[in-house]
Amino acid sequence: MADKKEFVNSLNDSCEFPTFALSPRGRNLSIKWSQNWEPRKEAYTLVVFDISPKGTPRSQGRLFISEERKAEFLQTHSEEKKTSDGRTVRSFKVTNKFVYGQANEEGKDRFLVFHNPKNEPKQLRFVTPPGAMFSAGILDSLNKAGYGSKEGFDLLQEIGSDYFGEGLKKF
Repeated sequence: MADKKEFVNSLNDSCEFPTFALSPRGRNLSIKWSQNWEPRKEAYTLVVFDISPKGTPRSQGRLFISEERKAEFLQTHSEEKKTSDGRTVRSFKVTNKFVYGQANEEGKDRFLVFHNPKNEPKQLRFVTPPGAMFSAGILDSLNKAGYGSKEGFDLLQEIGSDYFGEGLKKF
C-alpha cells in the first residue's frame, strides 16, 4: 500500500480556525532559546487550523502565534467571519510574514510561526523530533550505566537544543 501524500502549506494558502482556538486555555506555551549567547523567552499560542486547497482533501496544520504579535495578526493578517452553519472562524492567508519548520525536506509535519522576525529560535523549540527523543534516551542510558549525572546530561541536552538545530525557514 502506497504512503498517503501529506499536504504541505505553501505561500498564499488560505486557512481557517475556530475563533475559540485563540483562548488561552491549554494552548499557551513558553518557548525558550538562546540567541547571540543571550537567553530569550516568548509566549506563544498554538492554533490548529484547517486548510483545503483546490483539488485536495481537507487537512490540518499548526500555527504558533507569539503573544507579542497576536494583536498584529488579528488586525492585519486575519479576519473573523461566520460560517453557513453559524460557527465563528478566523481566516488567514499564508504570506511571507510567516516562517515555518518541518521534519524533513519534503515538508513532513510542517508548522507555521507568526512572530517577531528578529527572533531566531530553532525548530526543535516548537516540536520534539525523533532525533531529540533518541538522544535523550542515550543520555538517560549513560546515566543509568553510571556515567555522568542526570543533571549534567539534562544541562547538556538543554544547551545543545539552544544553539544547535535548524532555524525556522522563510517562504
